[in-house]
Amino acid sequence: ETVRKMFVDAAQKSMAECFRTHLNSVDSYLKADAMSLGPISATVSFVGDGCQGCVTISGTREFFLASQHRLLPNQPAPRATDIAGEACNVITGRFKSHLAKYGLSLRHSFPLLVEAHPLSLTYGGPGRMALVETLHDGDGECYLELCIDILDHTVLDKEPKTQSTNHQPGKLSFL
Repeated sequence: ETVRKMFVDAAQKSMAECFRTHLNSVDSYLKADAMSLGPISATVSFVGDGCQGCVTISGTREFFLASQHRLLPNQPAPRATDIAGEACNVITGRFKSHLAKYGLSLRHSFPLLVEAHPLSLTYGGPGRMALVETLHDGDGECYLELCIDILDHTVLDKEPKTQSTNHQPGKLSFL
């Protein structure tokens, strides 16, 4: 439940701050298939000591373009996949900072993008579980998936640090 709360918080705050999109959690469930939940998807992988997995965001073209339009109403619409990739990147970054409070230091990849339903960017073999959060903003909904392959659960039993000592401003780290 702690990981789920961190994940939902990362999504809601990231989308509100970066895209002025205020998401409400509608549903939460586990799934074992690798099918995409929307026609546009973006995935960011993360890895570090004691933790490995990925974050995937899926939704419609209209959802992602509406999010971009709220931020930059007078700009021409970019590709919806670019918006999905940026959204996934900022959500993963915030989720990563939540985990850093527990002493987990992670690196993450560039977003992988796809615009073709029902393809999937989620990696892994059969039986891999994903936590799915269905989020709604009034204009539409998106689906966030959190797949964790490795997680040292003992670190979550510790009291979180109020300020991450692993954060180094200005330093980017990719896989």
